[in-house]
Parts: sequence; C-alpha cells; structure tokens
Amino acid sequence: MGNIKSSNAGVTLIEVILVISLMAFMLVVMAPNITLSEANEVSSKLGKLSSDFRSAYDSAVLSGKTHRLGFDLAQGTYWLEMTESDHVKLGASVLDRELTPDEEKDRAEKFEQEFEHFVELADRTFPDPESGKEIKPESPVIQAKEALKGPSWQLVKNGEWGERQLGDVLMIKDIQAYHHANKISLADARDKAIAYIYFFPSGYIEPAFLHIGYKGKDGTINEQKSPYTIVINSYEGYVDIKDGYVEVSLANPE
Repeated sequence: MGNIKSSNAGVTLIEVILVISLMAFMLVVMAPNITLSEANEVSSKLGKLSSDFRSAYDSAVLSGKTHRLGFDLAQGTYWLEMTESDHVKLGASVLDRELTPDEEKDRAEKFEQEFEHFVELADRTFPDPESGKEIKPESPVIQAKEALKGPSWQLVKNGEWGERQLGDVLMIKDIQAYHHANKISLADARDKAIAYIYFFPSGYIEPAFLHIGYKGKDGTINEQKSPYTIVINSYEGYVDIKDGYVEVSLANPE
C-alpha cells in the first residue's frame, strides 16, 4: 500500500475520491484475501485517521491550546480533547497504562477533597508580634494549585469533531506514545486499553505509533491478514501508513 501522508495543501472532493479508490484497488491486488468492500472500508478509515491527525495538529496550533487524541482500543473509537491549562508536561516519567476517563474523574475529585486541608490551613491567621494585628500568610501551595492538580480535559465537539469509529473491519492492536513505558495492547489491557497522544500549540506532536489490524469474527485481531503500522511525524502533522507490522523506535520514529 505504500506510505500515505496527509498534505498541507487543499484537495478537491474528486481528488479525495480518486485517492481512496486507488487505495482500495491496490489493497485488493496486493492482498487477495481482502474483499473489495473491505478494501474500500480500510481505505476510507485509514484516510480519515490520517486527516484527523492533521486536524488535531492544526487545531492545537491555531487555538494555542494543548490537545490530545484519545483511543479506546476495546471499543474501536477515538476522539479529540483540549485543555485550557498551561501545565501540560509529559515529564521524564513514563506510564505502564493510562487512566480511564472514570479514573481521571475520581483522581480529580480526590485531589479536591485532599486539597481542602491546605485551604483550611491557609485561612488561619496569626498575630503580628510587632503590631498585634492578625496576618493571613500567603500559601505557595494554594498559589500552585492548578499546576499540582494537572490539566482538565474537555471533548472537542463541533461541526468537524465528534467521536470516531474505526468501523466493522479494523481495530487497533496496540499503540505506544513517548510517555508510555511499553505498548498498550488490547490483548493485555482489555477494557482499560486507553491511550492518548498529545499535540502541543508549538506545532509538536508527541512521537507515537499504532498497529491496526483486521477484526476477526470473534472480535479479536485476525492474524491471517496483514496489519498496518501508523507512524506519527512529530513536526509536520502528518502520518505514515505502512504495510505490515513494523517495529518502530520512538527515539527515531522515522
């Protein structure tokens, strides 16, 4: 199938249709165990995924806000989120797995509850030994609340964005971004197989890759059909789509 890159230049509807049709033809010729219907579905979904990465990249740059694409491997869905926070840092630590949306919500609620202790301490006043007046000290912890709490994320919902489905033919086998310790695999994480890829307003995308395979009748990956490897270009906002299961080094993703 070769490498596919989303372009910065605008394209017409006819050009898009021609590209998708050519992709479908190539899939049928190169992989005879794939039907024409499957080939059309694969071409459409992979083409859409490629353009969605570019859309997320553009949205982060134009809005000046950090975005992230979320992937639910078990459901075969992905979506775009953004935050108003300036305290988004991937840091030196890596994660064995992401928190699910419910776990993120629980963590935020627990933080607010525990932070009340510092708020109560900050409300206390102390007598000035010279004037005798009650003084309320400034608390650096209170001032640093937003940085300590971490960013709050909101779904991007507009005419362009909503929840996406990979459909009935494809599913994500595994995914790894730079802040992940290892690949997040559907087979290992199951219903907690959530992954995020971050887009920064500076025009930088976190290095990442995905392996997407064909969905079998039992809802697992069909290992008899060759998967695809999607590699994110961190600085230009496009993705490379490669045939087969390609091992990728995030230290040098290209």
